[in-house]
Amino acid sequence: MSLRNITPLTKSHVSYSQSGRETAIITSVGVIGHAGGHSGSGSQDYIEYLAGSACGSYTSKDNTTGTRFFPDIPYWCELYNLSIDDVGIGAPTLVELEVTASSLVGDHLAKPPMVGKIEYDPDEVESHYMHIYHGDSVMGKFNRVAIFKTSAPDIKGRLLLTRGVGDGT
Repeated sequence: MSLRNITPLTKSHVSYSQSGRETAIITSVGVIGHAGGHSGSGSQDYIEYLAGSACGSYTSKDNTTGTRFFPDIPYWCELYNLSIDDVGIGAPTLVELEVTASSLVGDHLAKPPMVGKIEYDPDEVESHYMHIYHGDSVMGKFNRVAIFKTSAPDIKGRLLLTRGVGDGT
């Protein structure tokens, strides 16, 4: 294979920000947050993934079951749902995840509330989570991503978070 054939693959690989992915897995069990997360330490119903400046002074050493810190990643550029229930009635069935995310440019992944503006607030279950179905992908620059717990113990929600490249602006 010549260098001419390999170079376009390398160029497209870098230009599409394919610098790696993290796999978020959540079940129906509540988790424990961290003081650096949205709702602080204590029990919560979602896992929160923080990137770049959203981490503050926290690092991966400070991770809990409900809050994960990635200060070396400027943002998440893609959220991709790969959830399947392969145990329940009618299995295998595709699973939707409830996700909300804070954007670096202000267009948060969240439902608009009845009154006020769209905000990132994973504690507000009724009005803020968006449903991302199996196979759906959401692109953006997100520095906080929260995934709400699933509806049953045998369902594992799986969300791939693609690492963004650049300085996070």
